[in-house]
Amino acid sequence: RTILLGILTLAALLGGLLWSDPVRMMLARDSALLFVENLFMTEARPLGPADVALAQALADVASIAIVQDMATREAAIREGHLQHALDSRIAIEQAKGMIAEHDRIDMDGAFSTLRRFARSGNRGLTEVAEGVIDGTIPIGSLSAAVRNPPGSGSPRR
Repeated sequence: RTILLGILTLAALLGGLLWSDPVRMMLARDSALLFVENLFMTEARPLGPADVALAQALADVASIAIVQDMATREAAIREGHLQHALDSRIAIEQAKGMIAEHDRIDMDGAFSTLRRFARSGNRGLTEVAEGVIDGTIPIGSLSAAVRNPPGSGSPRR
Protein backbone atom coordinates (compact mmCIF):
# COMPACT_ATOMS: atom_id res chain seq x y z
CA ARG A 1 0.00 0.00 0.00
CA THR A 2 2.84 2.37 0.80
CA ILE A 3 4.45 1.76 -2.59
CA LEU A 4 1.13 2.31 -4.39
CA LEU A 5 0.55 5.54 -2.47
CA GLY A 6 4.05 6.70 -3.45
CA ILE A 7 3.41 5.92 -7.12
CA LEU A 8 0.06 7.75 -7.06
CA THR A 9 1.61 10.74 -5.32
CA LEU A 10 4.48 10.86 -7.84
CA ALA A 11 2.05 10.58 -10.77
CA ALA A 12 -0.08 13.39 -9.33
CA LEU A 13 2.96 15.65 -8.86
CA LEU A 14 4.23 14.93 -12.38
CA GLY A 15 0.76 15.72 -13.72
CA GLY A 16 0.83 19.16 -12.09
CA LEU A 17 -1.29 18.29 -9.08
CA LEU A 18 -0.20 19.23 -5.59
CA TRP A 19 -1.00 16.89 -2.73
CA SER A 20 -3.27 17.97 0.10
CA ASP A 21 -3.74 16.60 3.60
CA PRO A 22 -5.20 13.09 3.85
CA VAL A 23 -8.74 12.43 5.11
CA ARG A 24 -9.13 9.38 7.31
CA MET A 25 -11.85 6.80 6.65
CA MET A 26 -12.87 5.33 9.99
CA LEU A 27 -15.02 2.39 10.98
CA ALA A 28 -17.39 3.97 13.49
CA ARG A 29 -18.19 0.98 15.74
CA ASP A 30 -14.62 0.43 16.90
CA SER A 31 -12.81 3.47 15.47
CA ALA A 32 -10.66 1.25 13.24
CA LEU A 33 -8.95 3.03 10.36
CA LEU A 34 -10.19 1.59 7.06
CA PHE A 35 -7.89 3.66 4.85
CA VAL A 36 -6.88 7.20 4.06
CA GLU A 37 -8.32 9.27 1.23
CA ASN A 38 -5.77 11.60 -0.37
CA LEU A 39 -6.95 14.78 -2.04
CA PHE A 40 -4.98 16.18 -4.97
CA MET A 41 -5.31 19.80 -6.14
CA THR A 42 -3.80 21.95 -8.89
CA GLU A 43 -2.78 24.72 -6.50
CA ALA A 44 -1.16 24.62 -3.09
CA ARG A 45 -3.64 26.08 -0.64
CA PRO A 46 -5.01 25.04 2.70
CA LEU A 47 -8.42 23.41 2.68
CA GLY A 48 -11.21 25.57 4.01
CA PRO A 49 -13.82 24.30 6.46
CA ALA A 50 -16.32 23.61 3.64
CA ASP A 51 -13.70 21.60 1.69
CA VAL A 52 -12.77 19.59 4.78
CA ALA A 53 -16.45 18.90 5.54
CA LEU A 54 -17.09 17.77 1.95
CA ALA A 55 -14.00 15.56 1.90
CA GLN A 56 -15.01 14.00 5.24
CA ALA A 57 -18.57 13.43 3.98
CA LEU A 58 -17.20 11.62 0.92
CA ALA A 59 -14.91 9.57 3.14
CA ASP A 60 -17.86 8.69 5.41
CA VAL A 61 -19.98 7.53 2.45
CA ALA A 62 -17.10 5.43 1.12
CA SER A 63 -16.59 3.94 4.61
CA ILE A 64 -20.24 2.93 4.79
CA ALA A 65 -20.01 1.29 1.36
CA ILE A 66 -16.90 -0.64 2.39
CA VAL A 67 -18.46 -1.82 5.64
CA GLN A 68 -21.67 -2.87 3.87
CA ASP A 69 -19.67 -4.80 1.27
CA MET A 70 -17.74 -6.57 4.03
CA ALA A 71 -21.00 -7.44 5.83
CA THR A 72 -22.56 -8.75 2.60
CA ARG A 73 -19.55 -10.98 1.91
CA GLU A 74 -19.55 -12.32 5.48
CA ALA A 75 -23.29 -13.01 5.28
CA ALA A 76 -22.85 -14.93 2.03
CA ILE A 77 -20.15 -17.10 3.61
CA ARG A 78 -22.32 -17.69 6.69
CA GLU A 79 -25.28 -18.57 4.46
CA GLY A 80 -23.16 -21.13 2.60
CA HIS A 81 -22.11 -22.75 5.87
CA LEU A 82 -25.69 -22.85 7.14
CA GLN A 83 -26.95 -24.33 3.86
CA HIS A 84 -24.29 -27.04 4.01
CA ALA A 85 -25.25 -27.86 7.61
CA LEU A 86 -28.93 -28.04 6.64
CA ASP A 87 -28.21 -30.26 3.65
CA SER A 88 -26.12 -32.57 5.85
CA ARG A 89 -28.85 -32.72 8.47
CA ILE A 90 -31.49 -33.58 5.86
CA ALA A 91 -29.35 -36.40 4.43
CA ILE A 92 -28.67 -37.81 7.91
CA GLU A 93 -32.38 -37.71 8.83
CA GLN A 94 -33.36 -39.44 5.57
CA ALA A 95 -30.77 -42.17 6.07
CA LYS A 96 -31.88 -42.66 9.70
CA GLY A 97 -35.45 -43.17 8.51
CA MET A 98 -34.38 -45.70 5.90
CA ILE A 99 -32.24 -47.63 8.39
CA ALA A 100 -34.97 -47.55 11.07
CA GLU A 101 -37.53 -48.93 8.64
CA HIS A 102 -35.20 -51.60 7.23
CA ASP A 103 -33.94 -52.82 10.62
CA ARG A 104 -37.21 -52.15 12.50
CA ILE A 105 -35.44 -50.03 15.13
CA ASP A 106 -36.05 -46.59 16.58
CA MET A 107 -34.41 -43.42 15.26
CA ASP A 108 -31.77 -43.33 18.00
CA GLY A 109 -30.73 -46.88 17.10
CA ALA A 110 -30.64 -45.96 13.42
CA PHE A 111 -28.40 -43.00 14.19
CA SER A 112 -26.09 -45.22 16.26
CA THR A 113 -25.86 -47.66 13.36
CA LEU A 114 -25.08 -44.87 10.94
CA ARG A 115 -22.49 -43.32 13.26
CA ARG A 116 -20.74 -46.62 14.06
CA PHE A 117 -20.55 -47.52 10.38
CA ALA A 118 -19.07 -44.11 9.56
CA ARG A 119 -16.52 -44.36 12.37
CA SER A 120 -15.55 -47.95 11.58
CA GLY A 121 -14.80 -46.95 7.98
CA ASN A 122 -13.21 -43.61 8.94
CA ARG A 123 -15.81 -41.81 6.84
CA GLY A 124 -17.89 -38.74 7.39
CA LEU A 125 -21.42 -39.13 8.71
CA THR A 126 -22.91 -37.11 5.84
CA GLU A 127 -20.95 -39.11 3.27
CA VAL A 128 -22.31 -42.39 4.64
CA ALA A 129 -25.85 -40.97 4.88
CA GLU A 130 -25.71 -39.87 1.24
CA GLY A 131 -24.44 -43.33 0.28
CA VAL A 132 -27.40 -44.94 2.04
CA ILE A 133 -29.82 -42.58 0.29
CA ASP A 134 -28.41 -43.06 -3.22
CA GLY A 135 -27.99 -46.82 -2.74
CA THR A 136 -24.20 -46.99 -3.04
CA ILE A 137 -24.18 -48.31 0.53
CA PRO A 138 -26.82 -51.04 0.85
CA ILE A 139 -28.66 -50.75 4.16
CA GLY A 140 -28.38 -54.47 4.84
CA SER A 141 -24.61 -54.42 4.50
CA LEU A 142 -24.40 -51.32 6.67
CA SER A 143 -26.33 -52.98 9.47
CA ALA A 144 -24.41 -56.25 9.10
CA ALA A 145 -21.05 -54.46 9.16
CA VAL A 146 -21.99 -52.75 12.40
CA ARG A 147 -23.19 -56.00 13.99
CA ASN A 148 -20.14 -57.93 12.70
CA PRO A 149 -17.18 -55.56 12.44
CA PRO A 150 -14.11 -56.85 10.57
CA GLY A 151 -11.88 -58.99 12.79
CA SER A 152 -14.62 -59.67 15.33
CA GLY A 153 -14.74 -63.41 14.67
CA SER A 154 -18.25 -64.79 14.81
CA PRO A 155 -21.47 -62.87 14.34
CA ARG A 156 -22.95 -61.18 17.42
CA ARG A 157 -26.34 -62.23 18.70
